[in-house]
Amino acid sequence: LNRKSRDASGINASKEAAPPKVIEIFVGVTITELARKLGVSPDKVEKLMVDLGEAPASLEETVSADLIELIAMEVGKEVDVKEPVRTAKVHGSARAAIELESDAAVARVGAG
Repeated sequence: LNRKSRDASGINASKEAAPPKVIEIFVGVTITELARKLGVSPDKVEKLMVDLGEAPASLEETVSADLIELIAMEVGKEVDVKEPVRTAKVHGSARAAIELESDAAVARVGAG
């Protein structure tokens, strides 16, 4: 007979509880997007914000990092709040000026 070991609770010892899934959320997410990521309704997020003293004007309002963490805690989710990566858009002559400055810096470094 092949018997699986059981712990004191009678649950198979070979099946360990999976760690809670951490949801990655970026600062500046809208109420609607936050609700979707947390698996709750936008109305639920809005109500929690009101309960926390932050009455939103619309469901497209952005949510701060602190509020994201508090709301996630209230709905029993674990989140990793991240700052969005900011990239600068460079166009036309500005790009050429940056490239010229870069080339000049390389030339100065190479001349030494």
